[in-house]
Amino acid sequence: MSQACPVLITTEGAGSVQPNTAQLKARGSQRQPELDALRGLMLMLMTLAHLPTQAHVITNQQLGFVSEAEGFVFLSAFLTGRIFGRIANESGFPTVIKRLWARALRLYGYHLFLLGIAFTVVATVAIHTQRPSLEGLLDFYLAHPIHAVG
Repeated sequence: MSQACPVLITTEGAGSVQPNTAQLKARGSQRQPELDALRGLMLMLMTLAHLPTQAHVITNQQLGFVSEAEGFVFLSAFLTGRIFGRIANESGFPTVIKRLWARALRLYGYHLFLLGIAFTVVATVAIHTQRPSLEGLLDFYLAHPIHAVG
């Protein structure tokens, strides 16, 4: 759904068109793609650092003054605060709590789904290929699968 930009037509300058900044500021802040890109880069570097490959030698370094994990957590909290701070001002704190719980449950659902893939597909590949790097990640699960799932 596209929203038209509200404009204020002034009599100065023969009908010049200027944006109505009061209404633009009331709508809240816009996304900043550079922050999303930086957060994505940090997530990618964290993922590469945890894969059983030689990529961890390169990615296990700090990014400036923070590690990838610290930067990712900080940027995630900052962006969540910007989004939900605006929602708190517009709709109230109970709405924020409800939406944060829904978001947390959705993220944990994704996490459980990916763990399910890791403990089925990746475990099957680890068993059939006898790769020590994969078996080392899942050794407790392979030794005690019922206990590990619990």
